[in-house]
Amino acid sequence: MFNKVLIFLFCAVFWNTVSGAKDFPAHFPRCKRTDPNLEECLLKATEEVRPDIRKGIPDFLPGIEKFVVPEITMQQGTRAVNYKAHFKNVTLLGLDQYKFTRYQFLPGNLTFFIEVNLPFLYIDAKYVIEGNILFAPIKGDGEFRANITNSNCSVYHEVIIEKRNGTDYLKPTLTVPTMHIGTVEDYTFDGIFRDNEQLAQATRNVIRENLNVIVEEFTPAVEKVLAAIFDEVIFKAVTQIPYDKLYPK
Repeated sequence: MFNKVLIFLFCAVFWNTVSGAKDFPAHFPRCKRTDPNLEECLLKATEEVRPDIRKGIPDFLPGIEKFVVPEITMQQGTRAVNYKAHFKNVTLLGLDQYKFTRYQFLPGNLTFFIEVNLPFLYIDAKYVIEGNILFAPIKGDGEFRANITNSNCSVYHEVIIEKRNGTDYLKPTLTVPTMHIGTVEDYTFDGIFRDNEQLAQATRNVIRENLNVIVEEFTPAVEKVLAAIFDEVIFKAVTQIPYDKLYPK
């Protein structure tokens, strides 16, 4: 489940880096909202800013070549999956290999459709988890690692125009993230039932044999968390830049 959170975090990170400051650096590409080829311009821009996004710009944006999320807490309670998990020092490699396949902005109804492919992700984090997965108990703390290939994320986003002191700003009203996880090449939960190897092995077997089912089961909880992250943490930053600077006429 955790890999899904991080895939969407990447989408959020990109949006924040190109939209979440008081103004863009002078060398950043500018896409006019009246451009009949606006989507083409936006897609091209995602490639042109890759070096900046990869390394970061001091006092403007963090680099994503090695991106660290301090902590994430997830909780879910269903018949098949019931757990609470806390992850710290989440490190991601591979975000800078992104490929945007859609970046559509419709100024007429103020909606966005964004899709991005992530060919490779490596995740490393410290975790604490307790609960049940497919009726098998799971409990432990230690290090979580995963290699994931060919994943995709998308976001549908609606905004309205809010006038402040005579200037137009965008205000988020709806964010709907969806996802498709690719192939989990390998993963490790070091520390599951640290004091009971027999139970630990049984739990690992359940996870391994039902990985696809488990990933699907986690989806609703993950998407709920992601919607909150987009609205409260990421898209809120967009409200600080005048609309005419974000997308000039």
